[in-house]
Formats: sequence, structure tokens, C-alpha cells
Amino acid sequence: MVIQVGSGEINDLSILNILNENNLLYELRIRYKKGIIYTYIGDVLIAINPFKQLNIYEKQQHDLYKHIQYRNHSPPHIFWIADHAYRKLCLSKQSQCIIVTGESGSGKTESTKLMVSHIIYCSGNSGDRELQNRIIETSPLLEAFGNAQTCMNQNSSRFGKYLQLNFTDNGRIVGAKVYEYLLEKSRIVQHGSNERTFHFFYYLFAGLEKEDLNYFHLNDPETYRILKDPSGEKVFPNQTDFDHCRQMFNTQKNIMKRMGFTDKDINIVFTILSAILHLTNIQFTRDDETDGVYIEDEYPLEVVCTLLALDQEILTMALISTFSITKGEHVISLKNFDQANDCRDALAKALYERLFSWIQHDLYKHIQYRNHSPPHIFWVADHAYRKLCLSKQSQCIIVTGESGSGKTESTKLMVSHIIYCSGNSGDRELQNRIIETSPLLEAFGNAQTCMNQNSSRFGKYLQLNFTDNGRIVGAKVYEYLLEKSRIVQHGSNERTFHFFYYLFAGLEKEDLNYFHLNDPETYRILKDPSGEKVFPNQTDFDHCRQMFNTQKNIMKRMGFTDKDINIVFTILSAILHLTNIQFTRDDETDGVYIEDEYPLEVVCTLLALDQEMLTMALISTFSITKGEHVISLKNFDQANDCRDALAKALYERLFSWIVKQINNLLQPTRRLKNFDQANDCRDALAKALYERLFSWIVKQINNLLQPTRRNNSIDDDIYLTCSILDMSGFENFQMNSFEQLCINITNEHLQYYFNEHIFIQEQQDYQTECISYEKIHFQNNEDLIALFMDSLGILALLDEESHFPKANDESLVQKFHSHCKYHSRYIKPKGNETTFGIHHYAGKVVYDAHGFLEKNRDNLSINLIECMKKSGMELIKHLFVLTDEINHSSISPYTMTGYTKKHPNWYRKSSAIEHIQDHIPEQTNKSNQQELKFFKTNIHFKEYFNQNTVAFHFKISLAELLDRMKDTEPSFVRYVDQYVNVTYTF
Repeated sequence: MVIQVGSGEINDLSILNILNENNLLYELRIRYKKGIIYTYIGDVLIAINPFKQLNIYEKQQHDLYKHIQYRNHSPPHIFWIADHAYRKLCLSKQSQCIIVTGESGSGKTESTKLMVSHIIYCSGNSGDRELQNRIIETSPLLEAFGNAQTCMNQNSSRFGKYLQLNFTDNGRIVGAKVYEYLLEKSRIVQHGSNERTFHFFYYLFAGLEKEDLNYFHLNDPETYRILKDPSGEKVFPNQTDFDHCRQMFNTQKNIMKRMGFTDKDINIVFTILSAILHLTNIQFTRDDETDGVYIEDEYPLEVVCTLLALDQEILTMALISTFSITKGEHVISLKNFDQANDCRDALAKALYERLFSWIQHDLYKHIQYRNHSPPHIFWVADHAYRKLCLSKQSQCIIVTGESGSGKTESTKLMVSHIIYCSGNSGDRELQNRIIETSPLLEAFGNAQTCMNQNSSRFGKYLQLNFTDNGRIVGAKVYEYLLEKSRIVQHGSNERTFHFFYYLFAGLEKEDLNYFHLNDPETYRILKDPSGEKVFPNQTDFDHCRQMFNTQKNIMKRMGFTDKDINIVFTILSAILHLTNIQFTRDDETDGVYIEDEYPLEVVCTLLALDQEMLTMALISTFSITKGEHVISLKNFDQANDCRDALAKALYERLFSWIVKQINNLLQPTRRLKNFDQANDCRDALAKALYERLFSWIVKQINNLLQPTRRNNSIDDDIYLTCSILDMSGFENFQMNSFEQLCINITNEHLQYYFNEHIFIQEQQDYQTECISYEKIHFQNNEDLIALFMDSLGILALLDEESHFPKANDESLVQKFHSHCKYHSRYIKPKGNETTFGIHHYAGKVVYDAHGFLEKNRDNLSINLIECMKKSGMELIKHLFVLTDEINHSSISPYTMTGYTKKHPNWYRKSSAIEHIQDHIPEQTNKSNQQELKFFKTNIHFKEYFNQNTVAFHFKISLAELLDRMKDTEPSFVRYVDQYVNVTYTF
């Protein structure tokens, strides 16, 4: 039958005589004017939003459309579609699906709720009534979090929802599941004029009581960026809107409770919503020096970290830096202003998205394969931890890169993640101490350089100890190559170690008086050569004051007593006064004297020293010639060198003592057993003894029944270890001195270590397993290491020249030129008598040898050591008594860790890298002679006690470090500062 258009009586428009778009729209308009909003077009139901309440969804309509067999028996209705799907499900035993489409604001959300209610009504009362009510209330709850006001719709769905109702064969509803898709999470951070973000943010401000708002650190809603309307409209334009939001808050909160959300769950939801509001209020400031950004007002950041229990440093790093993988290497670079804002907003969107889906997803802890997640520093940490647990092989993560590229911060991030991965089974107090180790050591071992505000001036090898099942049980810090020359000398716009500045900013006036400290501008080692003030502005002073309090609290939490902390402050103060001692030339004796004895008196007071003895040690030298004691006076330069050597030695030993204290505090705490545990332990021991006795008897019998076998060597290490090496990165400054040379030599060895593991060993494995591969060509730096470490290499020549009293920096460079000029990596510049250049793996570096000999000699005399050993302060005695055991000055007694005492052939064989040979001590048995494959130094063991140079002990320290790494399986993270123009040859 064909019907003419225009009557408005046609329920199914597919039977129109002329079926086209114009006729369909015209007929729909006629029906709508008559109050008919539903129309069929074949099997499709057309619905037009009336934008008002209609009384066509009452119980009588439910009854009318329940189990109706033919749709022409009743007017078109949304209930018929729902009923038809339900009946087909029951009759055909085939799952059904109703697809609701249309423009925004056309009524899809409301119609979905109506259909759900009708299907549940059709399924009858046989099901769980409470469950049915929960299903019905699912939609309004999801709307509160997934819907928002748009310019077209006051309650627009900003997500796709797939609601699956589950039935038994006989049509009884037994459950439901919601699948959500395509949440418009960008609405969290941006929306148009006269639009809003998701509803619940507004409900929160209208519904929470004042004390609850304070609990979540929420203030005036107008202060939150994501709530503001771009048009300038108020967040709540009128009281009616506010009252509506307040009513909806209470409604949704009650729904959540009826749905089964606990009070704790609801509090978590409110916490995350509040955190998002604060997170999106974080503002970044451009940093012109780094082309990166920093967060000036940290209050929103602090609130976010408080609410979400985050580590503030970790979050800050994640917001302002980027992780990526380039050619298989992990790279960290600083974000610019736009990138940082995008990152912050992405985090806010991700938080809301995960809240909305209620997915508690830990991105890195359970990742099995790297390509399952974006590149991240956490993956490297997690991978090392998982390999440790699975392979029972100690791991090592080697962090390298230029100064300022982010190594130190990322080391802290990896430590925190490894501890997180190890779970809650361990000692929580111990874990917190391990995490706080890094910032404490930074305060004493880091300093401001021209490239980095927080540059590590020492190498840190942090070893985390685990049980077989992956539980962390302790840690140990090994410190290497402290740049102690920074105590007495630093460049323009640079600083000495941080804590000296924290001291002046943090101590109260009476404490400053107690340590005899005055204006910081009066202390030589704090002054900037450029004339810049010690604290250039109030912001810097306030930062140092805050850091003083932070570090002091960390020390207390770490277990340092008030007495320990006072001793640290005393020694730091003594160093400041010691380096202020000025010598005056005595023309009569060619010696020197101290005209102003006040700094000397303060040093002796603070360190409980004999003033006359210290004075004599500073201005004269004791020696024994033919059995007679000879005293000779120092000249002006020698006295200054002696004073500075003492200051450096004091700081180095203080730093090592702090490391030792930290290591003592990082050992697992022993818990006393209760009565039952003690009895159980005793009985377990008895059972274990007998079990092992019986097993031993069986083993002995078996041995007697088998051919004789050699005993296998057993590793007596108790714990597996996971270590992180955080070493000063490659440096190339405008003026490169001895410190840069040592740092860059270290990085050359690490680069060789990298090449060995990534290229050489990998290709050897391919050859062993007969796997075809394309040979990888890379620049090997073995020849460069030989240039430094050979018997006639740069370090050996430096040591040799340091023992000639008349040698100077010019003669040293001439010696370099003479012996190294034919080496392809060595550069002989023209015109400057104290410079030489090296083609490093990371690029060309020109070194200024001015001060090389002075820095290498490290003139700490025996009489100074004896003077320190007579101190009335026990710690000072303790620090200097150790020099009787090991006569050295450039590597701390604690750093040596008994290495040389345990190993007379201290250059034990290292199987990791085989490229550099050392001579063997004459007293070592030939069967025990092993090559040290790290250095070509031609140094005998007996020479160890005759050498007292920085270069010599630098080589020992580096050998110990590389030897420590050789039994671990390494992972690599390489950092490149994108703002520095450096070309790498990998």
C-alpha cells in the first residue's frame, strides 16, 4: 500500500509513494507538530527530541509494549525496539544489539536509559532487584563523569558507551557490563565558550562542605584554569545553577553508595578530581639558559603530589623532560614551554581517562616486552630488576651523558622504580632511606657549574642488595673521584659544593656565631671570580635555606644524630676558616708567617687542634736525613698549597665519612623475635641441621660410589645486587682543566665498555651461534685509552713531571707534545704554550694545562696528617688515622673499601674488557699473575706506596670501579643534551 505525504498519520515512512529525503523530513515535521516524536522507516526507529518531559514512559506504556508481537498493533515507541530485542533474544537464543545514533543533543542518552529500564521491566521480577536497580543507575552515574555541557547540549555524552546486559536462557537478567570508548579527554584541559568540562568537577565545588574543600586544598572555583569559561562567564553563573550542581552531587554520591562504592572509593575519586584541578593549574616559566622550563610556583605541584602520594622530584622531571629511544639508546632531553604544557595536560587527561574507566593500570611493573609501552626510564629499571629475579644474575645500569643532561635525576627515578617493583615485602623504612640517599649526597657532592646548576662532581655507584626472591634488603654507596679541587678553586659563575651555601642560608644567627661564621662574602672559597655576590638574589637565598632544612631533615630520617650533624657543620665551618688563612712572605728567612691569626685560631678551636703545631705544619716541613730531624721553611706558594691540600683532605674525608654513615644506615635492620618465633627458629635450626647431616651422609655415600670429582668453587656472596652507576658526564667547557681530563678519561672507558658489550660481544655471540649478520662498523677508542694510560701516556707523563720540583705547566705540555705528537687523537695547538687537544669519542676538547701539576701533586704532608691525628675531636682523629693504613690522599679510605689490603695484586683480572695490560708485582706468584685488562700503566705494587698523586689514585679508583662492574650484566642509558652542539661517533 502506498500512502500520500502530508497526513502525519503514517507510522512507517517506508511505505510513502515517493520516498526521498524531502518527503521524509516533511512527514516527520508534520508528525512532530502533532506531538508524535517516534516514527518507523522500515526497521529503523526515528526519534525527535521534544526537549520537554512527555508522559509516554509511564507504567502503562511499559505494559503496552511488553511482549507485543507485531509493531503495527501500537504506535511507534522506543519501548517497542527494546521489547523486540528482548523477545528475539529469548526466542532465538541469539545475542542482540541496539545501536543508537544521531547528532549531539538529539536525545540518545535519554533514550538509552529508557530502553534499559524497559528491558529490565520485561525481564520481570525473577531477577535480583538490587542488581537491576544498579544497572538502571549506571547511566546517570556515567553521565556525571562522561557528559558535559556543549554549545548544542546541556548534557552531551563525550564518550561512547556499550552497555551489555547478560541473561540466562530463560530471559532472567543476571548481570551487566559497561564498555566505554573514545572518551573526549581533551575536554579536561580545553573547552569552548559557553561550554564546560565534565559535570562532576562542578558538582564537587557545589556539593562539598567547607572542611572537605579544605581537605582537598580546593579554593574558589574561579581560580582553576579548566573551569573558567573563555568568554569570561562565571563558573556558576547563577544560584540556580549552583543549587542544581549541589543537588546532582548528592544524587551521584548516593548512587555511588548504592552501586557498591565504599566511602574510601568515593574519597579516592574526589582526590583524583581535585588533583587534576591542581595539576592543570601548574604554570611553567621559560628557562632561557637551557631552553627548557621550570616551575616557579610549586604550590599546585606540591598539592598534586600530596593528594596522589607522588614523589615531587619524579613528577617534576616527568613534566619538564622527555624520554625517547634513538638507535636503541635511551635519551633524555628537556622540554620547551609548549611541550611542558602539553605534557602537563596529557597527564591530566590520562588521569581522568583512567579514573573514568576505573582502570588501575601499572604501566611498567608487569611489562614483558619493551614495545608494549612508550620508551621510559622506568622500563630500563624494571627490565634490570626482572632479569635479576629471573636469571639470578647481578645487574648494572650504566648512566652516561654530558654534564647537565639529566643523569642524576634519572638515577633517582630508576632507584625509586626498582624499589617500587620490589614491592611492600621489604623494610619500608630502609626503602625510604635508600631513596633519600641521592639528594643527601647531592648536597655534599654536587655543585653549580657553567653547564649545570646541580652537576655531580663525584661518581656514585649505588648497589642495591636483594634476596633470591627479589626483596630488597639493603644498599651500599661507593663514591669515586670526588672533585675536591673545587673546595679551593672554581670558575666564574660556578660554585663550590652546595652545602656551604645551605649553611649560611639555613643556620640561625646564634648558630652562625657558634661556628664563628660572618658575612659569606668574606670567605675566599665562596667568592665568584666574576665579582657576583654569593647569594645574587633573595630567591637564591630562600632556595638554599629551604634546602638546608630539607637536607637536615633527611639526615635525621637517615639516622644521623644531632651530634653527627653538628660535627658535619663544624668541619664545614673549619674548612671555610682554614681557606681564609693568608700567608705573608718573610724576606729574612725566605719563608712565610701568618699575620692575621684569627682564622687559624678558629680552625684550632673548631677542630680541637694545637695551634702551634698546626702553624708549624702549615709553614714548615719535617724530614729525616741521615737519622736527624730536619725542619725547613715553606715558601709562599708551598704554604698556600699546603693549606689548600688540608682543606681538600678535610672535605674529602668528611664526604667519605658521610657515605660510610649512610652505608651503615642502609643495612637491613634486625628485628627481635618474639617468644614463639624464637622457639620456632630454634626448632627449625635443629631440623635443618639433621636434614643437612642426613643429606651429607647420602652425598658422601654417592661420592664413594662415583669417580673422584673436583670441588666446584662456590660464590660466597649472600645477595644478588642491582647497581646504578651515576658518573660525571663528558665535559667540554670554554676552559677545560685537570678535572675535565679525569672526567673525560672515565667516560672514554665507559664508552669502551659500551662498545665491548653492544658491538663486540654481540657479534662474537653471532659467530659462536653461526648466525649470519651484517658486520657493524664503529669507532673503537682503544687507541685513545692507550694514549692516556700507556707507560708513556699522558697520565704517566703527568706523574713523572709532578716529581720534578722545577717542572712547570709549560714543561709538562712540551713533554706531552714530544711524546704524543704522532698520535692521531692528539692535537698540538699553535700559539699557546699550556694547551693541548684530544679528539674524544664525543668530540674535540682543548685542555688548558695551567694548574695541572699543582692539582696533581696534592701536597698533604705527613706532619699535617700527624697534626690532624692529635685532634681532640674523635671523628677528625678517625678520619686521619686511616692514612697510616693506606698512604694516599686522592682516593678516600672509605672508597678503597679494603680493596688494596685484600688484594696485593690490586689490579685483578677483569674479563669484561681485554685491551690494556699492566705489569705484575714482583712478589706475586707466577701462577697468580693476571693481566689487568684496563690499564697500560707499568706500575708495580711497590710503587703504590711511593706515589702520592691524584692521577695515580685516579687510576686505582677507576680500576676498582671497572672491576666492580665486571661480574654484573649491564643495561645502558645514554643521555644527550639536545641544547649542546656535540657530534658523537658511536
